[in-house]
Amino acid sequence: MLLLPILLSAPAQAAPEVHAELITIKDVQVGMRGASFTAVVALTRESGMASTLTDVEAELWLNGVMIGDTALHDQKIKLPKGQAVLIEVPAQIGLSAGTALMRAAETGQVDMQVKGEATGKALIFSRSMVFEAVVDPEKLSF
Repeated sequence: MLLLPILLSAPAQAAPEVHAELITIKDVQVGMRGASFTAVVALTRESGMASTLTDVEAELWLNGVMIGDTALHDQKIKLPKGQAVLIEVPAQIGLSAGTALMRAAETGQVDMQVKGEATGKALIFSRSMVFEAVVDPEKLSF
């Protein structure tokens, strides 16, 4: 019983509890109206104890415009400390956005981000954890 007040009074950590990294783009399809693809995001819990993710919501942003999102609810995704769990975020880019992206890529002005929130349970405690990552397009694999 003495542990509960200590846990509740602990200061919030400055570093995110879940680290996100966009690791690959797959299922790329290009058509007359634009393109679609699936972004594979790795979620890693770098501190604290292992948890089970019950809900995960993630968004993929490109130059300030949300181009994809996913929501996984009522899940039991094991997230051990230090090990990655992969989630997929489907995305679509219209023809004009695709053209703008190609121009931006030529100048290095691509701003891609993954943002989201994961709800995890550890023992009897449930907690929401926000994650965000800036994507370096040069490190992506296709």
